[in-house]
Amino acid sequence: MYCSLFLIRCVVPPLAGPALVFYDRACKLHVYALKREPWFFRSTIFRVDILHYLNHVGCAESYNPRVYRQTGMHSSSTAGPYVNSEAAEQANARLRLIRNPAAFMTQDNYMWFVRRFLGQFNALKIASVRQA
Repeated sequence: MYCSLFLIRCVVPPLAGPALVFYDRACKLHVYALKREPWFFRSTIFRVDILHYLNHVGCAESYNPRVYRQTGMHSSSTAGPYVNSEAAEQANARLRLIRNPAAFMTQDNYMWFVRRFLGQFNALKIASVRQA
């Protein structure tokens, strides 16, 4: 079975990688990704998130998301959308709220609790976007 999956992967590669990747060390990830799977990541754009770019020394300016950000433009604008590069950091901050109660749960209860917590958070976020 492993051989057949390997052959399928070799014969039918995925079409393309993600369009945009924000990561703490995207400059290093970009090099790594192109060495591993150059065809897969050929059209992927790599950016360092704003929070972590300030600490990068010797990083190309092309990884700075502020260079591409257009001021005064809403995130839902189709002309040149602003991407919240700190979304993962904000989600992690939200997850810290449930760190203590989750530490005392079984794995099944933990998975149920986190799904409900994130579902509620996403529902509130969608409702606030629809109201705006």
